[in-house]
This record gives sequence, structure tokens and C-alpha cells, in this order.
Amino acid sequence: MRPSLFASIAATPFLLATTCCFGQNAAIDCFMARSECKEYINKRVWITAPRTTVPMCRAPGMLPTSDCKDVAARTFIVRSVIAQSDPIRASFEIETDKGATAFMPLVNVIHLSLRDPVAAAKEARAACERKGAPAIGMTVIQAHSTCWGRPFRRTRSTTADGIKELHNYQFGDLIFQDGSLSQIIERSR
Repeated sequence: MRPSLFASIAATPFLLATTCCFGQNAAIDCFMARSECKEYINKRVWITAPRTTVPMCRAPGMLPTSDCKDVAARTFIVRSVIAQSDPIRASFEIETDKGATAFMPLVNVIHLSLRDPVAAAKEARAACERKGAPAIGMTVIQAHSTCWGRPFRRTRSTTADGIKELHNYQFGDLIFQDGSLSQIIERSR
């Protein structure tokens, strides 16, 4: 019987600590072994990492540095999860679109998505078009209901001229004067 992935990973605090930093709940849940990565089995997954390749190995349990090659596959089907006594060596058994079988180190789960990133981007663009962009004169609530959403930071200053709020976004800033959008600053993407 294969060792429990949960037992192996729970005994390795370093692995838990390093995976928790990524903020991707599916990856953390998988590594924490609540589901032992079963949500990926027999599902098509997409690589969302900015890298163009991920390591694919000829046998399970290999580290990415040993006898593996980087492959540019962007999607594949996970057939099984193969636990190892050393959790860093756990692997996904995968099937490529050409029908080949390979093994991907499980640590790469942080780069996987069960959603097609191209379809997700199209959906996001369509939702953004429906919501529209911020426009001069909008209230704070109206601006937050646009495709820009909520800012990652808000700064408020009170002066003799009134209340000024600066809302910072990754791609620009919105400036409100007395609750009304007075300036839109867009950064090039």
C-alpha cells in the first residue's frame, strides 16, 4: 500500500510553509492533503506559470533536476497521484494530448489550474465590458462596481478644499474629490 500523502506531507513542515506562501487555495488544499489532490484526477489541467516549460519525468518520484526534461505542454490530463515516502518526490501521472504518459513532480501543483486560462481571460474581458470603465463624476460605490473593482490601497486626505481620496490599482489610480471621481490615471500595461 502506498504511504498516505497526508502523513508524508504533514511530517514535512518546510514543504507546508513554502506552499502556503503562494495564496492559491487549491494548491494549498492539495498539499495539505485534505483531498490528496483527488480533484485533479481525470481532469484536464492547464499550466498557469509564467515559465514556458514544466519538468516531465519518465518515472514517478524523480526530482525535477534528475532525469527529467522541461516540456512546453500547456495542458494535459492528470491520471493519478503517486505518493512517495518523501513528499517532495510525489508525482502526478499525466497524459499528454498525444497520448504519452509522463510524471510531473507534485510540487508543480501551484502552477496548475482546472480552468482554461484563455477562456478565463475571455470571460474576464466580457465581464469587464459589461461593467464598464470608471467615468468622471462617479461616486466611490459606482467606481468600485466597474471593471476596475476595489483598489488594493486607499489614501484619504482632508484639507480646507475638502476630502480627497486616492484609490490605487495595479494598472492605474482613481482620485475622488468630495466623493466624486475627478481624475483617472491609467498606467501602461
